[in-house]
Amino acid sequence: MSAMNEVIVIQDGFMIGTWLARYFGLGSRYFSQISRRNCSTLNDQVEVKRIEGIVFVSVPKEIRQHIKDGYTACKIEAGDDTDMYNHIFELTRDTKIGFWK
Repeated sequence: MSAMNEVIVIQDGFMIGTWLARYFGLGSRYFSQISRRNCSTLNDQVEVKRIEGIVFVSVPKEIRQHIKDGYTACKIEAGDDTDMYNHIFELTRDTKIGFWK
């Protein structure tokens, strides 16, 4: 099993932020940086916690299910054809994550 297929979920559906950021096609420090800025543009269904210096992130149940079901995810760039995605998740108003299988 590859490292990207190994989902690290802890209590209440939180995942390690660096893993989730890489899975989404973002820089591994994405959630660490956003937690320091208290980014008000972050989707209100996403919760970021820092515990003992480690960032944990909770995303909506539907997104966790896509991860468990083996969907591929990536950051949608300007000009991308969004019809190729089965689901689009708006992480922030400027960052959208596309899922496909």
